[in-house]
Amino acid sequence: MAKFCGSDIGSTRSVTGMKSEGYASSTRSKWPKLTELHLTINEVKITPDQLAGLINLVEAKTINMPTAKEVFELMFAQGGDAAAIVQAKGLAQVSDAGAIEKFVDEAIAANAKSVADYKGGKEAALKSLIGQVMKLSKGKANPGLVNDLLKRKLS
Repeated sequence: MAKFCGSDIGSTRSVTGMKSEGYASSTRSKWPKLTELHLTINEVKITPDQLAGLINLVEAKTINMPTAKEVFELMFAQGGDAAAIVQAKGLAQVSDAGAIEKFVDEAIAANAKSVADYKGGKEAALKSLIGQVMKLSKGKANPGLVNDLLKRKLS
């Protein structure tokens, strides 16, 4: 069984069940309710298997959470398989250390103050550098790998 926001997702789960089990209210509030869209649960274009496929892409680190939200919105609007949407739109996360290392080097070269701050003990500066790498990679770099590479290069 797949997990989403810390809860198990099964084919018999209801939207109400997700709400009562603590499904992320901040995410839920951004999307219109099915009643506002005049839809029943049977009219939703995402099947449980398709949702599980999306969750599996996140768990496999093929995509990150911001990309998963984008893919979910496309799936909700038009239906379809998450993996096919990711492939068609080129949304897969980059986990190639060589490719990410180039972005890391660029971010370090362009952000001397953040580098100095981090070396001076300011952990927040590392987050700023991670953000710069994510910006350079258009959000596709694996954030965990970015973090590891930055720490290695700055130590």
